[in-house]
Amino acid sequence: MYFKEKVVSRKHVEDAWHIATATVSRADVLVSWNFKHMVNLSRIHGYNGVNLKLDYPTIESHSRGGIEAMKIKAVEMTRKIRDQIHRET
Repeated sequence: MYFKEKVVSRKHVEDAWHIATATVSRADVLVSWNFKHMVNLSRIHGYNGVNLKLDYPTIESHSRGGIEAMKIKAVEMTRKIRDQIHRET
């Protein structure tokens, strides 16, 4: 269906396979270094449009660097919450 909707060409069947496998497995996030076909906002919208038509959930796609940045931010937020709780007790 990704090919039919022209989200990605048949030339990139492995990329479509990775997205489809992650979608059917109900993964929340796909991490990839493939910025052309996977970590690409317009393609992610296309993949998710197809997924929704087929009653599958949407999927996020991030680079490893993006995941590391989110992890650092989550740790910082956790520390702020912990510090706030300690100040209040």
